[in-house]
Amino acid sequence: MVRKDRRTDPLIHLYLRQKEFYQQGDVYLGCIVQANEFLFDPQNRWNCPAAVLYTQDDYYYQHPEELAQLAHDLYSVKGETGYVENVQMFADMLANEFSKNVILKNYI
Repeated sequence: MVRKDRRTDPLIHLYLRQKEFYQQGDVYLGCIVQANEFLFDPQNRWNCPAAVLYTQDDYYYQHPEELAQLAHDLYSVKGETGYVENVQMFADMLANEFSKNVILKNYI
């Protein structure tokens, strides 16, 4: 098995700053769009991919079911084609479960 140099992982800076995030970070409302099933296994000690839709928009704090519906709608386009550019970008990203898309915001 070939090990990747952790210093080249685009998410490593987030892992290294976890304590700071817990102490000083902002709170966001979010929904899982898709996640590797191993993330839900308490015995799992590996990092696994996930896609999360999140917001600080007050509207969704009052209507969280609508954020959940958006997450469901995004997942439903996974691997499909023929959408407008912004939606197609998410469909392609979700289909490639090995890519890392650290920050995607203000696309929808």
